[in-house]
Amino acid sequence: ALQAATDLDRIVYTILVGATSHQGLSFQRAFVFLVDPASGVIEGRGALGPADAGEAARIWPALASDRSSLGDLLERAGREPPPDDHALVRLVRSLRTLVDDGGLLARALRTRGVVVVRDGLASIGGPPVETELMERLGTDQFVIAPMVAENEPVGLLLADNAVAPRPFGTAEIELLDMLATQAAMAIDRATLITELRSQATALESASREIHENQRRLLRSERLAALGEMAARVAHDFRTPLTVIGGFARSLLERSLPDAPDRETLRIVADEVGRLEGIVSSVLEHAKEPRPDVRAVDVGRVAHEAIELLRYELDTHRIRTELDVAPGTPLARADRDRLFQALIN
Repeated sequence: ALQAATDLDRIVYTILVGATSHQGLSFQRAFVFLVDPASGVIEGRGALGPADAGEAARIWPALASDRSSLGDLLERAGREPPPDDHALVRLVRSLRTLVDDGGLLARALRTRGVVVVRDGLASIGGPPVETELMERLGTDQFVIAPMVAENEPVGLLLADNAVAPRPFGTAEIELLDMLATQAAMAIDRATLITELRSQATALESASREIHENQRRLLRSERLAALGEMAARVAHDFRTPLTVIGGFARSLLERSLPDAPDRETLRIVADEVGRLEGIVSSVLEHAKEPRPDVRAVDVGRVAHEAIELLRYELDTHRIRTELDVAPGTPLARADRDRLFQALIN
């Protein structure tokens, strides 16, 4: 199960199930601590077992009657991880210390061998086990097996029989040490896989960014060419537009107020002025011009748009109606862009 798992949380839970199940090592509780190489901190990662005698009385009878194999338990564990709010999980995650600390967890990690604590005294000698650790665990009898891979410590596996106290057998201690060895290799492999995935993701992101930059570069080159061409076309358009506009404005000034073509001439003059503005914008395409927002009579703009298209509408026998409610207020808009939108 450990060799098959690649997810770190799955590996941690597999370790805990193996250490505590009746089909496994039969410890009553187990705790996994992992080393964070970046911060140099030993921190609790997961725990499994009853929080107290009352919980043990509720769950142990059912577990004792469970005829599932260890493989069945591990498969079930993969589908149903323990709740994060369990008292034992909260306890282990509150336990953390520095790798170079003088406390038992750090000293056990440095020994690279199993540490057995009996009556508050550790088998590795040194100062007595700190009272705070024993009080938080609720016992002064437990076993710690360091998890070491490639001669580098990756964490600790702590197990005890605190709920219904009973002594540890030599075989149990040796098997816990063996489990810790296998667990260390699985954790190390999972860490490497996670790093490789992270690097692969970073490479994929970098590759996408390179392709995107290439696309932007090609697009910018095309836009630059189009901009240059548009500038040349706009420059060539400016002179005839000026001539047309001049003629239209001249005819408009000479027309009588009630002349039938006066409105048409005014629209032509206004549209030529708008086109002249567009040509100027193209010639100054280095930056996008800001909208010229002011009070606009939307109904009048719509009327002018229809009149500009009148010839095409009549040619295609399209009848148009413009319905503007009386008292329609002026709008805040860019008149030319709004007009262009209606034309479109």
